[in-house]
Amino acid sequence: MILYHGTLTRNVEAILRDGLRSRGNEPSHDAYLEHPSLPEFVYLTDHLGRAMSHAIRISERVHSGAPVSIIEVTVSDRSKLLYPDEDFLTDEWNSDMPDWPVSKQMEYMEYHRREWRKSLKHLRTVAYRGGSIRPVFRCGTTCSVSSSFTGESGSSGSRNSPTCVKASWWILAKESV
Repeated sequence: MILYHGTLTRNVEAILRDGLRSRGNEPSHDAYLEHPSLPEFVYLTDHLGRAMSHAIRISERVHSGAPVSIIEVTVSDRSKLLYPDEDFLTDEWNSDMPDWPVSKQMEYMEYHRREWRKSLKHLRTVAYRGGSIRPVFRCGTTCSVSSSFTGESGSSGSRNSPTCVKASWWILAKESV
């Protein structure tokens, strides 16, 4: 199955060299949010627009409109490295999970790990945990995208007028991971 990851273009060189990997101890791009993503996961989506929207949101909110890239990855639908996105679990189970210590959140993710298909179906995102996704096949194209960020609640984002964002597309892995 093909999944996508939206990121800043300045990260692509390291991704091509080291693979797509979790942020670990590095600060989250979403640090401006009350509850940033979990540090041990790479977040993927089956919806190209969602990947692009995430990358553009990060670019516009915290990186002054920096160019963005989409990473395409082929992942086996039998992968034991996929988990539900914790945002899906929080909504699905009506929990206060984001307020828990990371260790407890990780236990909760492990307990619900088989629900990744539901997460992909309903939220269109999954979490990948399994080291880096190494580049097998590299391909890059560049295009310009005109966008105006719209927040999750439908309210306008940080910019009132459309922003032209330079975007790149990279096919990172042609093999199942």
